[in-house]
Amino acid sequence: MLVYIAYRFNDVDAGKVLANIGIGHLVAYEFIKRGDYPYIPHADYQIAIMFGKHLSLDYYYASTMAFLEKCDAIAIVVDGEPLSKGVVAEMKRAMELKKMIYRAFVNTATGQVIIEEWKDPCVPVS
Repeated sequence: MLVYIAYRFNDVDAGKVLANIGIGHLVAYEFIKRGDYPYIPHADYQIAIMFGKHLSLDYYYASTMAFLEKCDAIAIVVDGEPLSKGVVAEMKRAMELKKMIYRAFVNTATGQVIIEEWKDPCVPVS
């Protein structure tokens, strides 16, 4: 199964951004261990480092949504913090497309990940 990993990217400083990238990859690895094939939008950071001056944010938004549409499911990463605007938009789109939705609970202190199917998701109101 192709699973889109939805988790915040941007943050208050570079250290937090790198931590977010790590958590996205950590959750993806849990899906790999289950036999799934995750798409990790956080991996785009390398493109941003190399070519960021030449690509707009609109490129990244369009690219991630295109990959979301190809995936069978989405994993919403939950860590006790509010979901980012981007994750909310991805969640809404996944619901419109009637994708399978998972919740991936992450304990950021221990690195423990618990994955469960999210039967009745609701989109947070911002």
